[in-house]
Amino acid sequence: MRAAQDTFAEVSARLERDFPALAEIELPRALSASEAQELLAPGEGLLAYASTEEHLYAWLITQERVEWFRFDVTAEDLADRVAQLREGLDPTAGSSSSISDECALTDQFGLGFDICAAQELYDLVLGQIDLTGIDELLVVPDGALETIPFSVLVSDIEADGSPQWLIEEHAITTLPATSSLRA
Repeated sequence: MRAAQDTFAEVSARLERDFPALAEIELPRALSASEAQELLAPGEGLLAYASTEEHLYAWLITQERVEWFRFDVTAEDLADRVAQLREGLDPTAGSSSSISDECALTDQFGLGFDICAAQELYDLVLGQIDLTGIDELLVVPDGALETIPFSVLVSDIEADGSPQWLIEEHAITTLPATSSLRA
């Protein structure tokens, strides 16, 4: 194992020395908060998540501010909530009878999407984050959040039952890593 680690370190160093542009793609270095701030345009917000067994963490970075959040949700609970929401995105799953009438957004084929679950997930992973002034939200998801498009999250449900989609409030881009801002 030690020999493999030494070889990897040697090849990585040679790649960084001889082919720095390729090294940046193959071995991306995480951005510091100040580096991210320099790369962000006005109105952009970088929201990076880190999932652990016991908590979900998030960092919101804009040109003006850096904020850190801890959400009291286990990786298992988050995965369960995301899986529940994903069921409504899968047309082969059929209509879920477990969705209450006031939470079901039904399409022309009778397939239901649980807007209440979409709002609960929004509240869980975004509810305590102030997105004021952010026009474009650049999301770096982690764990179960990597499997769901943030555009299906619901920030509010109107009195008439209409959902207020996150995508209606912010343009959303999903990035694989914070270092993608360098591209």
